[in-house]
Amino acid sequence: MFGRGRAEGPEAPPTKAFETVLGAGCKIEGDVTVRGSILVRGEVAGGIRAQGEIEVDTGAKIKGDVQAERARLGGRIEGNVKVRDSLELRQGSHLIGDVFARSFRIEDGAIFQGNCHMGKETEIPSRDEKLNRETR
Repeated sequence: MFGRGRAEGPEAPPTKAFETVLGAGCKIEGDVTVRGSILVRGEVAGGIRAQGEIEVDTGAKIKGDVQAERARLGGRIEGNVKVRDSLELRQGSHLIGDVFARSFRIEDGAIFQGNCHMGKETEIPSRDEKLNRETR
C-alpha cells in the first residue's frame, strides 16, 4: 500500500540519500543552493551550489556553474564544475566548461570540452581573469 515494495521503473531510479530532488519535469531559472546533496533530473538555467554531492541524471540539463563536494554527471552541463573531491562523467554525459577537482574520471562515451585543473587547492578564475588570459 502507498508504493511500498513497488518496483520502480528505469526512469525513476532510487534517490539514495539526496535531500533535494529536482524532478524531470522541473525547470528552474536562477541559482540553486542546497545544504546537503541534490539530484537533478530536470533543467536549471543558473548555477548550483551544494555542500554535499550533486548528481545530474541522464537527460538533465544545467546551464551554469556547479560547485559541490563531489559530482556524478549523466546529463548535460554548460558551465564550470568545481568539486572539492571527485568528478565523474558517465557514459552519454556532455560537459562544456572547465573542471576543478582533486580527481576526475571520464567514462567511454562521455564528452568533455574544456580545461581540467586538478590538485588539492583548485580555484576557479574570475571571468575577468579568463578574458585576460584569452586576449593575451
